[in-house]
Amino acid sequence: IRGNIYKSTNSGTDWNLLTQRVTQANFLRSFYVENTSGKIIVAGNLTFDPGAIIISNDGGNTWIASPQAIPIDKNLEKMQMFDNNNGFFSGREGYFAKTTDGAMSLTQIVIPFVGINFLFDMDFITPLAGWVVGGIPNGGGGVIAKTTDGGLNWINQTPVGIPVVGRIDFVDANIGYIS
Repeated sequence: IRGNIYKSTNSGTDWNLLTQRVTQANFLRSFYVENTSGKIIVAGNLTFDPGAIIISNDGGNTWIASPQAIPIDKNLEKMQMFDNNNGFFSGREGYFAKTTDGAMSLTQIVIPFVGINFLFDMDFITPLAGWVVGGIPNGGGGVIAKTTDGGLNWINQTPVGIPVVGRIDFVDANIGYIS
């Protein structure tokens, strides 16, 4: 399926090819779908070139590559959109960014204590309050970071000795799960 996007209209019984290799990005990792005839944003891995993010404004009939180039070695791991314009992206080597224009551009946000940790997942319960998780693969430790102001400031919530954290999901501001 690398780089291809499929669509089901019958609860997943059948999958029809929606588009084939719009970009050279592999492992498309995150989808945002506004509705069946609206905006779709898809993020994947393709560094130092536009094309890690592709966008459709007509339910997937036509696609464009975002002109935003992701820095080399910062492959995207996760995207979370709140609406057609506003959202966050996380990736390798501590990459975290915000969009306010539907992923046509990204503004990188530095999380001071994250360093070169891969940021595998995030969960924002509001556009201001959220967490990112990750770590250094192959034996490194994990990292958990929290923001309450849309990424302007971060709190290190990493327990001592925690291994790499791959996934996070918060039910509300207090109850969350990691693995």
